[in-house]
Amino acid sequence: MTQTEALYQGLIERIPAVTYATAPDGTPLYISPQIEELFGCSQERWMDRLGEWEGRVHPDDRDRVITEWREALANGLEYQDEYRVLLPGGDLRWVLDHAMPVFDEQGQPQIFQGVISDVTDRHRADAAERQADGRLRQMLGAIPLAAVIEDTRGRIIYCNRHLVDLIGRPEDDIVGARWLDTVSPADRRELESNYYEQLHHGTVMPYSESEIAARDGRRRRYGWWTAPLRNEEGRVWGAASIGLDITEYRRSEEALRQSEMRRRRVLGMVLRAEDAERSRIAGELHDDTVQVMTATLVSLDRLMGSIRRGEGSVDVAEIERVRAVVYEATERTRRLMFELRPQLLEAHGLRVAVEALLQEAAGDTKAEHRVIAPDKRFPAPIEDMAYRVVRETLANVRKHAQASHVEVELEEVDGTLAGRVSDDGRGFDPDAVRDRPRAYLHLGLDAVSERLWLAGGSFDLETVPGGGTTVRFAIPLDQGQPRSA
Repeated sequence: MTQTEALYQGLIERIPAVTYATAPDGTPLYISPQIEELFGCSQERWMDRLGEWEGRVHPDDRDRVITEWREALANGLEYQDEYRVLLPGGDLRWVLDHAMPVFDEQGQPQIFQGVISDVTDRHRADAAERQADGRLRQMLGAIPLAAVIEDTRGRIIYCNRHLVDLIGRPEDDIVGARWLDTVSPADRRELESNYYEQLHHGTVMPYSESEIAARDGRRRRYGWWTAPLRNEEGRVWGAASIGLDITEYRRSEEALRQSEMRRRRVLGMVLRAEDAERSRIAGELHDDTVQVMTATLVSLDRLMGSIRRGEGSVDVAEIERVRAVVYEATERTRRLMFELRPQLLEAHGLRVAVEALLQEAAGDTKAEHRVIAPDKRFPAPIEDMAYRVVRETLANVRKHAQASHVEVELEEVDGTLAGRVSDDGRGFDPDAVRDRPRAYLHLGLDAVSERLWLAGGSFDLETVPGGGTTVRFAIPLDQGQPRSA
């Protein structure tokens, strides 16, 4: 052996791989000593037994590997394959086998030289990565969130089942498409101005929102948490996003905002209605009761003057007139007190109090009337609210309807106290009434409807000019405890 050959042999016997040489018929010509560590077989055994290599190849890989190796030998082709080998103790290893033919002057393969490397660690790492990737995909497929992975061009390279079901398109149609093409045009314009630049530099927005057209035609709003994905060198190769359906949250948020605006509007209307009620009562006291009382005092002063002057006997007719005036003033005052605190409602319940209201209204309008109501007590807030609705409605009937028949019906329906007040009067145009300055409807029935709304109830008014008016309302029966009978 020459010095060069010795150096060459020393070199190949120190590298972490097996080197070998084989004749074109498969006869082994040389095997390096690393074969013992890699295959668990000595050089001598390997060289003496032609079938040693074939026997060490894993049974599941053996037919494929031997077929490809023999084809390479027969045709003088380069050979490369990865396969498993079984060691005598039962251990399994993965190897990469790479051999090249060396040709003679006639172009015929003279020898095959090869290298066998141990790639077990790489295969284990690949298997672990595949297993982790499979578990990740399984987890992302099970969660009720949308998951997307995209490259630096914004192309989708992965999406989970939730997003596929949401959009209603095959996964193959989604993967490869631009992510921003799946969001609404309005959100797309806002995002695409700087999204891809940020994505390329790994500075994607940590949170964003966008609308997605769902398969049912509705738009769902999603909140997205996004993080850049980097390789081992720290370079950004994509981004991963998790999306949460926040449609109902945003709707609730908007409903809450609208509710707060309505609450403030209702509060203003209630305060205005209370001011108007106080002004009405003060006006009636001033224009009616106070005037009557003043006239009574004048008459009494005149009688007292006559008596003191001894101008004859007392005028009985004048006294009766004064008494009638005082009686009328007392009745009017009693009526105002009843409106402020209806004693009948407190003592006898809603049906009796509503009958009294209707009789009073019928006395002014001469209209036929009827009350249909259960003879039972309801929680105090329910009776108070129902009484106010009926009273306000009948007040409008008295003032404006010119009706010949009025009917009030109250009944318990599906956990609510449902009411109906109808008349066959002249009706009106609600929009036109609301447009009038200080319209009674605005401060009357509108305020009542807002009170009902605040209590979780409902209010509906049906009327047309010349077609009568019907007011329907419902009040939930969970507003409080019943009054004692």
